Amino acid sequence: MFIGWAFLWIFFEYVGQFLVSPDEWLFVRGIADIRSWWPNIPAPVRFIIAPLACAGAGWVVARFHEREMVLIFVVTVLAWNLAGLMYAFRQGWGREGFLIGIVVNFVVIPVSILVGGVLTARTEAVE
Repeated sequence: MFIGWAFLWIFFEYVGQFLVSPDEWLFVRGIADIRSWWPNIPAPVRFIIAPLACAGAGWVVARFHEREMVLIFVVTVLAWNLAGLMYAFRQGWGREGFLIGIVVNFVVIPVSILVGGVLTARTEAVE
């Protein structure tokens, strides 16, 4: 599970932040001068790359462990997303994008991990 979480953290910390807000990403890294000609990444591309990253995390977990570990990894991701949702409600979130956040965090991400992990997992144990 640690490998899967590390994969997701590295991807979303570096690549994901760039996809969500390239202007801020470039500014924070001190290369804001190129923001004027940097292409704007369309939203559909963002919604394709995130599930692919989650499928990649599931694949990584499946390569190192049995299929059951992929399921446990999905449960930990769901628990993390549920904790994040509860925190967001306490902060007053829940207006715009509520349904999209629910669908992405509780359907798209777990299904992507399962597709990447369970379908590519090895059928025999590693000795």
